[in-house]
Amino acid sequence: NSGGSPTLASKGYFPNAESADKPIVGRPAIQRGITKPNLYFKAFKRGMDDNAVIERDGGFRITPVELSSIVLNKLLATAEAEEGPGSWVPEGVVVSVPAYFNEKQNLNTVEAIKLAIAKQFEGRRGYNDNIFIRLIPEPVAAGLDYVFEHPNDITHEKIVIFDLGGGTFDITIFEVTNDLANRKIIFKTLATDGDDRLGGEDFDNTLRAYIIEDEGYDESKMSDDGRSLLTERCTELKCALTITESEEITVPYIIEQQHLEKVVTRKEFEQCMSGKSGTKIDYISDIRDRLTRAFDMAGINYGEIDRCVLIGGSSQIPCIRKLLEETFSTNKVVVGNIGQGVARGASLIAAYELDRREKEEGRNPKYMSKWDEIKLQENTPHNIGVRTNRGYSVIIKQNAATPASNTKYYRPTTLSENGEIAV
Repeated sequence: NSGGSPTLASKGYFPNAESADKPIVGRPAIQRGITKPNLYFKAFKRGMDDNAVIERDGGFRITPVELSSIVLNKLLATAEAEEGPGSWVPEGVVVSVPAYFNEKQNLNTVEAIKLAIAKQFEGRRGYNDNIFIRLIPEPVAAGLDYVFEHPNDITHEKIVIFDLGGGTFDITIFEVTNDLANRKIIFKTLATDGDDRLGGEDFDNTLRAYIIEDEGYDESKMSDDGRSLLTERCTELKCALTITESEEITVPYIIEQQHLEKVVTRKEFEQCMSGKSGTKIDYISDIRDRLTRAFDMAGINYGEIDRCVLIGGSSQIPCIRKLLEETFSTNKVVVGNIGQGVARGASLIAAYELDRREKEEGRNPKYMSKWDEIKLQENTPHNIGVRTNRGYSVIIKQNAATPASNTKYYRPTTLSENGEIAV
């Protein structure tokens, strides 16, 4: 991106408290947020379900959809700067989402995408309603990129994509058939599980809670700058403890004239991860339980897996990797493209879908070099049904292969208090 990094952090900062004009996006937003946390926003993808208005001091109001569209707009502007400022319009856009997103979260994401595309390109030659192609689950994109990069290693395998990022967590089990002779690849989803509110942000918070408790700080007496800088330093500390056994954290003037200078060990971090300290939430057990649920839904055992591909920065935390190596064996746990794999997989789907358009319009395909057909069989990540006066009635069960259909009959029974028919 324009900041020189291969990826753009989904962080936003607004210099003007009166409006959302001229936002700062990415790592520069983090730096500004340290000094003015009231106008700094992160982890807003977690709010894509209800899209509730976020209110801050001074009357500043914004929604997760608006924040997401601002980040997407920044990405589109960066691409335009490379391709042709002022005139370029993308031929197609594919956006990845957590596999565990529900329909409302997906629809709100599509709204954010269309807002971003319209803001950047509306009125230009080539702009149309077909620029947005589709959403793709992040594990599917990551798996597609991994097979693309290792085509001769994979013909028919069962693969786990373990995607633990900054804000969300997905486990997806695939059966992959890579038929290079016929230029065809099939991704059959066996099961998906995860948590759209679990990720690196939570691991930062448990470290933060541990340090405050261990140092005996009264958070209400901490300076605004001290609170914000501590959060940022805990993110850096988490990353450092992924590769070192201990690391020092420093925060000047965390309370009046008091500075924080503390050495934290990896063992202490792992105690935070297992719920023994910090926020007292056992994230390791939660991840283990999600793995168990996914394999129960898939109807297979751990020994049938050929490889477990790690995606997302938080998948590199040693205690998490140890859990996976104990589950699948060390030689089966491999590292995918941690930072860019999901984006590159989404671009492969864009290339494939654009080639389909070319062929439908009688032209030769020109984007995809390796496969003529990409077949994705996805499953429903959640139960689908209706709410009745007896509770939630499931019509299509979680993990059903899509497209799926089922029929249930309901009849009116009573009138509710507000006069609506209850079934």
